[in-house]
Amino acid sequence: MTTYVYTIIALPGSISSGATSINDSGQIVGVFTNSSGDEPGFLYSNGIYTTIVPPGSSGARLSDINNSGQIIGSYGGSPNGQAIGFLDTDGVFTTIVPPGSFNTHPMSINDSGQVIGYIPTLSASTVSSTVLAPTQHSIYPTARRL
Repeated sequence: MTTYVYTIIALPGSISSGATSINDSGQIVGVFTNSSGDEPGFLYSNGIYTTIVPPGSSGARLSDINNSGQIIGSYGGSPNGQAIGFLDTDGVFTTIVPPGSFNTHPMSINDSGQVIGYIPTLSASTVSSTVLAPTQHSIYPTARRL
C-alpha cells in the first residue's frame, strides 16, 4: 500500500490559498487571498513562498509551471476588466494577448515552452483553443462555437 505525506500550503498572512500545479521538482504555483482582499499568485519552492504579481496588477491566477520553472497565468490588468495572459520566465513577464482576443486564459505549458489555453473573442460566441509556440511567435487557433 502506498502512503502519502500531506503538506498544507498556507502562505503567512493569507486568508485562503489554492494550489493549481506542481512540476517534477516539487515547485508549486497557485493563488492566495491576502488581508487586503487582493489575490496574488505564489510560487512555493524548497520551503519558500514567493509572491507572483505581474507589473500593473494586484493579483494573478497562476495556471501551470513547467520543469524549467516557467509559469503561466492571467490577471485583470485593464480598465475594462480584460483578462491578460502572461508567461513568467525567471521574473521576466511576457504578455500573451493574441490579436482579436478579449480575454486570454493560458492553462498549461509544456517543457518546450508551448502554451495552450482558451480565448473568448469579442463577440463571446466563439471560443478558440490556442497553442502558442514561443520560438515561432505564432498562434494556431481552432475555434469552437458556443
